[in-house]
Amino acid sequence: MEQRPAVTRRRRLGLVVGRAIPSLALAPFAIVGLTAAASLQKKEPDVMRLKIALINHERMQNGHFPSGVNPAVGVKPMETLIAGRFERVLSEPVWSSTYARSVLTNGERKRAEQIRAARGKPSADEVADARAVLGQTIDENGAMNVARRSESKKQIQFTMWPLAFGGVIWIAFFSIAAALICRGGLLIHALGIAVVTRDGTDASRLRMLWRAGMAWSWLPLGGTAIAILARLGNIPIALGVPCLVVVILVATSAALPGRSLQDRLAGTWLVPR
Repeated sequence: MEQRPAVTRRRRLGLVVGRAIPSLALAPFAIVGLTAAASLQKKEPDVMRLKIALINHERMQNGHFPSGVNPAVGVKPMETLIAGRFERVLSEPVWSSTYARSVLTNGERKRAEQIRAARGKPSADEVADARAVLGQTIDENGAMNVARRSESKKQIQFTMWPLAFGGVIWIAFFSIAAALICRGGLLIHALGIAVVTRDGTDASRLRMLWRAGMAWSWLPLGGTAIAILARLGNIPIALGVPCLVVVILVATSAALPGRSLQDRLAGTWLVPR
């Protein structure tokens, strides 16, 4: 009678699975979105090339000129290239399309419009001269290279993995907010679970916040690990190692008798409500 009532591993596993379901539910929408984006990218490849050109233009404005480009020439050749090479993208209907608005930020769109207003419609000779000045920063299609194609690929990969974590970040936010506001989320109440301290009283909001923070601490740590490992150049390993660590932590937490890792760290117990 003096022992605390225990929550079965099945209920604890239900908490883990319940938190994973929203992310899994978002996966089909993410796949559809990425497929649609790939189709639009194939249909209008110059939109992304314009974005890369604008990124390089901004870097040159800040004094970071590509290798082989004389800083003394300034940004005028880049602006001439943008106004001439991407005239079709800067014109209707591409410019006002949903795809162009989603790819180009408001700042990039404003800068592109300022360049178009300042440079007008450069002649073919002016565009050719601009390409000659910019040298190796222009590929065979007239698009701007970020520096090397390998670096461009890494930048795309760096922008993709935060999108993959987006759904999990929102779930973590609402989970931590629920722990602070109502001492637990809907899932805990639905499974008939209460969170108590050593003497059997309900855990305070601050203790619940600490517990939720411990439960989701893998998210910033995993993101940091991915960023560090990705800089070494191997994206699959960068994504695989943190995921493997998370799986091990979840399995260890579920295997521990009576209490999970976050409960042991927060000084709490899960009991039947």
